[in-house]
Amino acid sequence: MKTLSSLIIRPTQPDDAFEFYKIITHPKVARNLLQLPSMEFPRTQRFLTEQIPGHHRLVAEKNGHLVGAVGLVIPQNPRRYHSGDLDLVIHPEYWGSGIGTALMRSALDLGDNWFNLLRIELEVFASNSRAISLYEKLGFKIEGTKRKAAFGSGHYHDMHIMARLRTPLPRVNMIEPPLFPQRIDVADIIVRPQDEKDAVELHEIWTHPAVARSTNHYPSLELPYYKEQAKKIDDRLYRLVAVAKHNNGTQKVVGNLNLKQSQNARLTHSAWFGMAIHPDYWRIGVGSRLMDTVIDLVDNWLGLKRLSLEVHSDNTAAIKLYQAYGFRLEGTKRLYSYGDGRWTDTHFMARIKNSN
Repeated sequence: MKTLSSLIIRPTQPDDAFEFYKIITHPKVARNLLQLPSMEFPRTQRFLTEQIPGHHRLVAEKNGHLVGAVGLVIPQNPRRYHSGDLDLVIHPEYWGSGIGTALMRSALDLGDNWFNLLRIELEVFASNSRAISLYEKLGFKIEGTKRKAAFGSGHYHDMHIMARLRTPLPRVNMIEPPLFPQRIDVADIIVRPQDEKDAVELHEIWTHPAVARSTNHYPSLELPYYKEQAKKIDDRLYRLVAVAKHNNGTQKVVGNLNLKQSQNARLTHSAWFGMAIHPDYWRIGVGSRLMDTVIDLVDNWLGLKRLSLEVHSDNTAAIKLYQAYGFRLEGTKRLYSYGDGRWTDTHFMARIKNSN
């Protein structure tokens, strides 16, 4: 075990790339990270030279050598500015020396005293008992467990979601959502791939106050944003829309589901999705049509093992829908989002496909 004498904690520099690479590719470290043994050095160089909004990175230097690092990422969605995501790596020769604690305290100081964060979260392999003990000592609590979240060394691995909330906590104001009774007669609902021309109607859906409150969107997002998003091509992004055919012969995009398969090689067995339906078309089966289509895509075409989602804890209708399709609650992220005048907790749920 090495001591803490001459320890310096500072922001990262591009020159740190070689020693940082040595740490994250060390076999004892790499098995607790989401990377492959074949990861090449230029990727680390690029990571340390990129300037990404909301990313704050610190390293621990001892006697002129890099011995650990911590990252704090603040989401750029304005409704989640109160939260941050942490990740920590320490060279195995310095495990148990207090360097992890020192780095974590530095990151927490940034979150508490400079960015005024209320929630800081992290993910950790359920088997990494040393790290879990450190996080618990610093006030993190396990909020749930993502089953079969990652694949590595020939096995699926569970991962805990842990979070630390600052006290005193704000009052959670659970305002009841407004009711939007069915008002439109629909002859049929079809589901098809999204098209660039759908951007205007998708903008209408996602910026509707009743939709924004149940997602992490916000009503002030402008139409050009959606037009740019509609033009993007991603081989592992699958976008579906639900189209209502009205009795008068008109058609309208009334629902949307985006499925994203992970690009990390160790997570390619998994995907997550988000869904929204225009409130005028709630409770007429639009959600079920979208779910039927995405489940068929996941099971019979992509062959995925794990499908996950996040849903606000006060969105009871959506939770019941997901449960009907085999999704199980894995945990709850406390104070995860702010919008419509209230803080809300967020459940994370997943459906695991049983092997044939």
